[in-house]
Amino acid sequence: MKRIFINAETGEVKEIIPKNKKGLKLQEMYDLISCDLVKHVTLAEGVDLWIDEEGKLKDGAIQNKIATKYLHKAFPPETWIADGRPVDTVVGNAIIEDATDKWL
Repeated sequence: MKRIFINAETGEVKEIIPKNKKGLKLQEMYDLISCDLVKHVTLAEGVDLWIDEEGKLKDGAIQNKIATKYLHKAFPPETWIADGRPVDTVVGNAIIEDATDKWL
């Protein structure tokens, strides 16, 4: 399984390896994403996006353009476009886990 961390501010993408070499623990996600509450979004079977549940509510929140592209790739445009413009984006740092080795 491949896992990446996407930094919203810098756009840096880096592969991450869990401390236990098996799977990310909840505290590791909190630390990487810099949040207190994570939200899970299934992008496809075996492909998961983890984001800050409260990211859009934070002052100075930064859109994560790379994670947003993955989100939009996963869902048909009618689910995230209204009046011809995107209405849903990922805000803040994100983690993507890919057990299929097809997305990352």
